Amino acid sequence: MLCNQEMGKVDMAKLGFQLKQRRNRLHLTQRQLHEASGVDQATIARIEAGRMPLVSPHLGPLAQALGIEVINPLGENDEPVILQGVIIPAWAQSTAAKCVAAEDNEKSREPIQHVMSLKKHSRRAFAVIIEDDANAPSLKTGHFLIADPETDPAPGKFVVAQCNADPRAVIARYAARLPDANGNPVFELIPENTLYPSIRSDQQALVILGVGVEKYQLDI
Repeated sequence: MLCNQEMGKVDMAKLGFQLKQRRNRLHLTQRQLHEASGVDQATIARIEAGRMPLVSPHLGPLAQALGIEVINPLGENDEPVILQGVIIPAWAQSTAAKCVAAEDNEKSREPIQHVMSLKKHSRRAFAVIIEDDANAPSLKTGHFLIADPETDPAPGKFVVAQCNADPRAVIARYAARLPDANGNPVFELIPENTLYPSIRSDQQALVILGVGVEKYQLDI
């Protein structure tokens, strides 16, 4: 099993390398790209070094300044591009459960940000911006956890869940437990940080919204 510390790093490095290649082809310095896009030069350097994911509001300005078309590899566009990835909506952990569970046409579901992934996730994939240390050191404040509702939970995997209709997303490692007296499946969500309590589905109203499939660790 791929350890969490490794998740997302290869993609960020590949994306940063592609950006740098494109910039060099246009004979632009990082400073010139900053002036053309409005994106901070230090941010550009971190993205090119693979130490920071390409997220909005940086995505649009950089793509426009470099003449890059961003497409979704799950779509039908077969045109060759320099950058190719999936644009995934991201919500703050404090409201993610409510937003993910809301109807698509509800205004409350509008993401506060987007993150780009080079991996193939379902169209229902979403990202949560971590706001606590319940799963430190694997997940820290400011990290992005991409979760996919179409991925089945497995022991030890991070899942994003809603507890008792709370708008705040619960993020913890999944563990299956013995069925209850009526034969219903039971699972437990166990935070990596032992200072936080575990939650069981036979004691709380738990709904799994998605399974963690990729993590972006920001180094800023």
